[in-house]
Amino acid sequence: MSYRIVIVTLLALVAGGCSQQDKKPRLPLQAVVGNWSSDTLPDANGAKRVYRLHMDEQGMAEFVSTAEGGTASSERGTWDGADSLIRVVVRGAGTASRRTSLLLAIRKGGELGLVRYDSTAWGAKGLTLFRQGADSSASTR
Repeated sequence: MSYRIVIVTLLALVAGGCSQQDKKPRLPLQAVVGNWSSDTLPDANGAKRVYRLHMDEQGMAEFVSTAEGGTASSERGTWDGADSLIRVVVRGAGTASRRTSLLLAIRKGGELGLVRYDSTAWGAKGLTLFRQGADSSASTR
C-alpha cells in the first residue's frame, strides 16, 4: 500500500513538472491592454472599413468594424496572450452569429498583425492594428 502512495506521488510530481516546462510566458498587460486601430482597409466586398480593438486588464475584448459612412458592428469577447501571440475571440452582440477568432502577433514597432487569416476576407497584407493614445479617437500615428 505504501509503495502505491509513493509511486502515485512521484508520477504526480513528474507530470506537474512536465506541464510547467511547456507553458509560455504570459504577456505583460501593458504590452496589450488599450485601444488599437487599423488604417482604412477595403473589406471582402470592396467597401472601406476601419477596425478597432479594445482589450482590458480583465481579459475582455471589443472588436468594432466601422464602414466608411458610419455603419459600425461591434463584437465582444475575450483575449489571452502568451509569448508574443494574442488570441481574441469575439461574437456579435445579441446575436447567435459564428464567433470571430483572431490570432495576432506583436510585431516590431509594437504593431499587432494577424498571423493566420483568410486573404479573401483580409486582403494580401492582412490586418495590422496600431496602438492608440488614452483617447481612442486620437491616433498616435
